[in-house]
Amino acid sequence: MGFLSLKLYNFRNLENAAVSFHAPEVFLVGENGQGKTNCIEAIYLLCYGSSFRTGNFRDMISLTHETAAVTGSMTGQNNSMREVTVSLSRKDKKEIHTDGKRITDRKDMLYYMPCVVFAHDDLDFVTGSPGMKRHFFNQTLCMYDPQYLAVFRDFMKVLSTRNLLLRQQNRDLCGVYSGKLAEYGFYLQQKRTDMILVFNQIFSRYFQRVSKLPSCVRIVYKASWSSCTNVEECLAMLERQTERDFQNGSTFSGPHRDNFLFLYEDADFCSIASTGQLRLLSIMLRVAQAHFFMTYTHKKPLLLLDDVLLELDRGRRDLFLENLPEYEQAFFTFLPDEDYNVFRKQSTEILRVEKGKLEPWKRPEIF
Repeated sequence: MGFLSLKLYNFRNLENAAVSFHAPEVFLVGENGQGKTNCIEAIYLLCYGSSFRTGNFRDMISLTHETAAVTGSMTGQNNSMREVTVSLSRKDKKEIHTDGKRITDRKDMLYYMPCVVFAHDDLDFVTGSPGMKRHFFNQTLCMYDPQYLAVFRDFMKVLSTRNLLLRQQNRDLCGVYSGKLAEYGFYLQQKRTDMILVFNQIFSRYFQRVSKLPSCVRIVYKASWSSCTNVEECLAMLERQTERDFQNGSTFSGPHRDNFLFLYEDADFCSIASTGQLRLLSIMLRVAQAHFFMTYTHKKPLLLLDDVLLELDRGRRDLFLENLPEYEQAFFTFLPDEDYNVFRKQSTEILRVEKGKLEPWKRPEIF
């Protein structure tokens, strides 16, 4: 399972690029600003219909053009073939086609080619806002659980409507939406609670292996409704806070206010760790995410690793690679002066990325 080919048209600086893949490991080698990360982004776009770098799809269109497109051919489970095309336009909406059929909801493509991306901005999942941490764990759950995704979407719609009613001082309808918010929110809280128990075991084990810290770093889920044991208690909490919500024009409590903490011997790890340790933690979160996905689905994900090894010293690089989960295919980015041949396998394919062009790079012999 994996990508067989990739075609790009006016996608960022990859104006007209086409490449075939013949290996389970692909190294993209080039200087900064040549298009390595853009290639990783294009592959991610074909997996999930969105970017891990921007929420505005028009950012992915080359500055001098009005449209862009990305097409990928891939093999999924049971060696089934699929071709996905994502078309972008500054004037129109994004369009996704799978084998020529238009996809109107991204959820219809989420589970064909699951992937885990390792990117520089992953540090925000550790040091960023509670919203960034929630985003990571929502993503972790949505990767394997369509029901969680459906309820999460419903919750966000109800939350948006309830907040509008609060600003309009509409007390009659607000009560109706409070009931739905409690129902959906309690479901999300239970799912997050169950998830973090398993995720913690996986993450702590792998992070300690690579970090070599004497004690484990553990993740603590701080649920907004932690004292509630059923939907009725969640609704009662909402009702007690109704006046405050009307004053502020927003919903004070619920899963949208949850947080996740990283503790080391009961201390906030983010307050005592070095920059390197925090970076390593963010990287190992992705390793744990991939292992967690495999635990629940028994499927191997696609891995996209953007300049990850550059941020680790040689010893931790080796440990990181040893603890990567099994994968169907992996794409790594490297700078030309990195010693990437040390990590190359006999089957690894190396592509040179220069000025938006991708082409095979003759591999040095391994002695």
